[in-house]
Amino acid sequence: SLSRCDGMEFKNFSGSDGLRGNEVFNMYEDKTGRLWLFTFNGEPSYYYNGKFYNSDNDDLLSKLPVLSYINAMYEDGNAIYIGYLNGTLIKITQEKIKWLRKCADGPDLLQAFVKKSDSLIAVSSETYTYLKDDRIVNVKKVMANKSFAYNDNLITSTHAGIRMLDNM
Repeated sequence: SLSRCDGMEFKNFSGSDGLRGNEVFNMYEDKTGRLWLFTFNGEPSYYYNGKFYNSDNDDLLSKLPVLSYINAMYEDGNAIYIGYLNGTLIKITQEKIKWLRKCADGPDLLQAFVKKSDSLIAVSSETYTYLKDDRIVNVKKVMANKSFAYNDNLITSTHAGIRMLDNM
């Protein structure tokens, strides 16, 4: 389930409230204030203005694939990029979905997106996939255990320790 605290009291949410999965492992708030919820069942949903939205009550969400779970999101201008665990990448603009990469059984766990100059980089535990103009222009093999993005900086852990990467 998902819990919200107003500073004094907790409110718990579950499937009966419209939450699509009770195992929420991550979330992302977009610039419009929608709180996207990443659940293990792979069905996308978000919370906005006190209400849960899912494929039953939102046209965009009814068009999104239900694959391995969503693991990363990134906003760039009016576009939202979504990365799935299996390596699938999609782009949403004005409620339209564009498939950038379809994967049945992806190469590795997609973990984050990082913007560097004119490229958007989809970061996973084994590769950096460089996107330019919505096309894959390069795939670089790497070895990292876990990575996450913060202010377009990539922080990654390897057997050598934790570091922030600038030159990708």
